[in-house]
Amino acid sequence: MVRKWIESILQGILASIIFAIIPGGFVVYLAHVKSEWAIPILMGLGATAMCSVSLIGISGFRRLPPKKEVTTVETVERQIRAWLNNFRYAVQNDPNPFAFFWLIITTSAGVRMSVGRLKEDMFRDYIVVRTDITATPEEAAFLAGLSSQELGRILLELKIELARARVGSSPIQLPSVGTFSIFKRVPINDSLTEHVLVGMIDDLEAAFSAAGSVVILGMQRNNWPVLPAPAKQIT
Repeated sequence: MVRKWIESILQGILASIIFAIIPGGFVVYLAHVKSEWAIPILMGLGATAMCSVSLIGISGFRRLPPKKEVTTVETVERQIRAWLNNFRYAVQNDPNPFAFFWLIITTSAGVRMSVGRLKEDMFRDYIVVRTDITATPEEAAFLAGLSSQELGRILLELKIELARARVGSSPIQLPSVGTFSIFKRVPINDSLTEHVLVGMIDDLEAAFSAAGSVVILGMQRNNWPVLPAPAKQIT
């Protein structure tokens, strides 16, 4: 955007120089023949040149890209609400005494997530996106009947998938492997943009799907006698 603005300014200046050569040459000729019109024409051309420069400057400022609003702790809530609305996420306000603001969103795939800024001293200058995962009754029954070895394998597969998705998680421990939270955090600064926030949501949605797939594959591997269902969320 800035490059195009500079190019348009340079093109305007070049065009002005080219158009100035013709009348300039004419004035030089009049001065050479000592015509009484040389000075009046020169003054008129000078006034015209000043007006042209002013118009080029005004046109250039109009073409400047809009000023980007800096993301700060004071503006981040308003910006995040606007970004979520731009992508048409279903948004609900969820008052949380431990957060400066806390929003519940629902993605197009039906995944519920929380987006907000916590008051914790360590992360008060961060935005967090989080979702909670729990097993369906069928999956919970399946996990409860597994040996410690097979349960440990599923736990390891879950951790591998979350590491691939580059998301954090609450402690996933035996035998409560069926319930845990996953999240992503980014600092509140100039790098936090609409694209960054939407990317976090997409990453979390992919991790949520991967976690459900791990359990489904485990059920298939152990010949569980029910149709596998995707993991459900805590509501």
